[in-house]
Amino acid sequence: MSESKLVLPGRVYYDDLEVGKVHDCGVWELNPEDMKAFARQWDPQPFHTDEAAAQESIYGGLTAASMHILSLMSIAVFQGPAQPVIVGALGASYKIPNPMRAGEKVTITHCCTSKRLSKSRENMAIVVNNNVMTNQPGDVILDFTCTVMIQAYP
Repeated sequence: MSESKLVLPGRVYYDDLEVGKVHDCGVWELNPEDMKAFARQWDPQPFHTDEAAAQESIYGGLTAASMHILSLMSIAVFQGPAQPVIVGALGASYKIPNPMRAGEKVTITHCCTSKRLSKSRENMAIVVNNNVMTNQPGDVILDFTCTVMIQAYP
């Protein structure tokens, strides 16, 4: 896995989050050996583990396992520039409309789409984030929306 344009995160809180601001979480790439190793342990389907079998599959080549794609998104966002102090995950939904292929460079972005102070928990806030992974032609590989509870103030 390679990375670029990433910095270790500074912690941000409720007042620091700007609804609608998109943060670049870098350009990432998975090599075939990392993809196959992950898949052998967590999702051993032939189109993830065997290049010859993958060529004969509906994908026409090796693809990353969905959990590998989600893991890549997670590390990119959590090393990105706008990391709140997360207290709990309240819900998530995602779509993977296109496969991620070995050696493909992908861009990952993070955006706070809404935020509000908690009505029932002091010093907590509810935040909805959207994270999107696209390949170089601009096809969406992952569209991930999550609702989290964060620490509102230091």
